[in-house]
Amino acid sequence: MLRNGRPITEPGYVIIKLKSIKEKYKTSVKTLSSVIRFDETFVFYLAQPDQDVITLHVFFHKPRGGSREFHIGDACFSMATLYRGVTRRRIAPVVQSPGTKEARRAAQVEVLLQTDDFGKMMEPTKEEVEEESMRFKVLVKKFENGTPEMLHAVDVYMASNRADSSCSLVLTAQEHRA
Repeated sequence: MLRNGRPITEPGYVIIKLKSIKEKYKTSVKTLSSVIRFDETFVFYLAQPDQDVITLHVFFHKPRGGSREFHIGDACFSMATLYRGVTRRRIAPVVQSPGTKEARRAAQVEVLLQTDDFGKMMEPTKEEVEEESMRFKVLVKKFENGTPEMLHAVDVYMASNRADSSCSLVLTAQEHRA
């Protein structure tokens, strides 16, 4: 885990705050280590699942620093492209200074996203899952190297980009019929 581009070497604790438009949650507090396992489940009730975003805010606490939190970074996730009843595993960058030209990877987080109430009804093929995973990794590299201000929201960008391409395919098909 990095803070201001440097590894955090002092002892401390990590907490993740999750939020959607309507809800906020916190994970339990974990001791800083190279791999931190939270293994916690949070349920969000989304008014507009195709548009709502869930943001993870990662914080570091010093053991004797009082209640002061140091913001490590953010990662945003879209629910728009989930398949109903199918878990999506995503390893995403946690980005310091998100939304700015100075944005950079500070850590990474693995999340499992699942919905039982909305989403695509058909189960994805193995090829579709692999293609989406590869597309995500390519976009992460692209944003890290060229547009760091978008790095914290790679998953959201993928969802909006996929929705746009679906619309353009429909428009193209209609143009050919005329």
